Amino acid sequence: MAKSNPPSVHRLRALLKYNADTGLFFWIKNGKQAGTILPRGYVQIGIDRKVFYAHRLAWAIHHGAWPKEGIDHINHIRSDNRISNLRSASQKENSRNCKPSKNNTSGFTGVFWNKQCDKWAARIKVNGKLKHLGLYDRIEDAAIARKKADKIYRFHENHGLN
Repeated sequence: MAKSNPPSVHRLRALLKYNADTGLFFWIKNGKQAGTILPRGYVQIGIDRKVFYAHRLAWAIHHGAWPKEGIDHINHIRSDNRISNLRSASQKENSRNCKPSKNNTSGFTGVFWNKQCDKWAARIKVNGKLKHLGLYDRIEDAAIARKKADKIYRFHENHGLN
């Protein structure tokens, strides 16, 4: 089955008013707010019997073209569709701007207590492979090692922040 084309930007602009400062959408026909927040936090909007993520609609309406790749919510809030919070990002770039894991107990992404060595360990996953960054007596030193690795491997500055 062939994939259907999304509506044109002209069609989107005829149907929806997008406020780039608030990230909210309103139907032009009746002035009501458009969109439903999904359980995972994204906003979706139905157009012409198809459903679209609001962040992709925001990009298309604001920039005049549908995004060529993924869209990343810079602050990790999936319902925050202000244009200043959205960036075009490949899947790899998007994965380098994530919230801390729910399993994180140290408070620092990539830092954990190594019971065998009785030290703090730092690591980073790059291209699917874990890289060991060292063992440290102080959690702060392990966190610094991880932050340095984030910069080296070009992770987003918000990666690991809530």
